Amino acid sequence: MSYGKYFNKGQKVFLKRIFEDDSQKALDTITGYAMRSQPMQLDLGLPYGSDAADSYPFEPGMKFEVMTDNKGMGLRLTASFVEKISGQDIRLQFEGNLEFISRRIFPRVDVTAWVGVKREQGNLSIMRTLWDEHVKKIKSGVSAAELTEFNKFLINLAGGGMRLPLEPPVEMADLVS
Repeated sequence: MSYGKYFNKGQKVFLKRIFEDDSQKALDTITGYAMRSQPMQLDLGLPYGSDAADSYPFEPGMKFEVMTDNKGMGLRLTASFVEKISGQDIRLQFEGNLEFISRRIFPRVDVTAWVGVKREQGNLSIMRTLWDEHVKKIKSGVSAAELTEFNKFLINLAGGGMRLPLEPPVEMADLVS
């Protein structure tokens, strides 16, 4: 079946990495925008700077769950990484069956919570390195409060994510704890 017809240029697409074994440490997601679609392939532009495709550790055959919206319905299917097209663009190969889903399984709720934001300069790979360092420190017993300053924020939570009211400018390497 031709899946490319469900992806229009500029359409927001969410990728969730699928791990083959139990090596998953955290939820690993990426947002991209459809640049070109073919019957069984999708070219995505990554909005994380001019070297976004080089910053993420893409490997041939790496599996992702692809999710997007089309005509009011959520779409989900599996795809594998094929190649980096440029510093910002990647190509995926569709696999498996296309599923139509309801993306909002849980209602959204506004809550006030303590959130730590660490401002950094750099790209996505710097943020990922810093994130891994913080996770190691927290696992070794270091309090998260020692890693960054925490403030109360009104945040919007849902089953699929959260929205934070961060002060601009927001840099790609900003880390939220």
